[in-house]
Amino acid sequence: MPVASIQSILRSCQVDKSKAVRYVFEIKGPGGCFILCEVFTDQLQQLKNNLATILKKHNFQYGDGGGQHLFKEKGVIIAELEESGTSEDELLEIATSHAIESGAEDVTVVDNVTARFICDIPNLQEVAGSLERQGYMIVSANQEWVAVRLHQLADTDLTVVDALYRKLEALSEVTQLADNIA
Repeated sequence: MPVASIQSILRSCQVDKSKAVRYVFEIKGPGGCFILCEVFTDQLQQLKNNLATILKKHNFQYGDGGGQHLFKEKGVIIAELEESGTSEDELLEIATSHAIESGAEDVTVVDNVTARFICDIPNLQEVAGSLERQGYMIVSANQEWVAVRLHQLADTDLTVVDALYRKLEALSEVTQLADNIA
């Protein structure tokens, strides 16, 4: 094979991410649930076609714009308290106090050492820094879609949603998935 052909193929395989743009697709699922699929791509039409094929195989469809109001984009901080030996109830009490001092809006306990703090996106770095000063080790601090209202699904529907998640997460363009499933 000529060298020019090989170089042409290599150039076509290289992806120029400087032209890529962030998009959010709304997906309507079984039982009235919604999934937000955030992608980063420079080939929108090709990605839409790939997504449409996956959605059709799993009996999902693109949303009609009515589901995005069920989510808010928030700053989410996952942090571990460096003190060990606390119960989940004790951690919740400590974390709630620290959330108020740090400016976080909400806190939930993940396990007996890990808490999930939610804040406005502009305050994300400030809240994370404050939590670090209060003795937390920050595991992650990201911008995420948080469901405003959760929706209950049957076990059969959950199985279908799980299969779709696996397919979507396999796509390199997908950067985040969020749903309103309880």
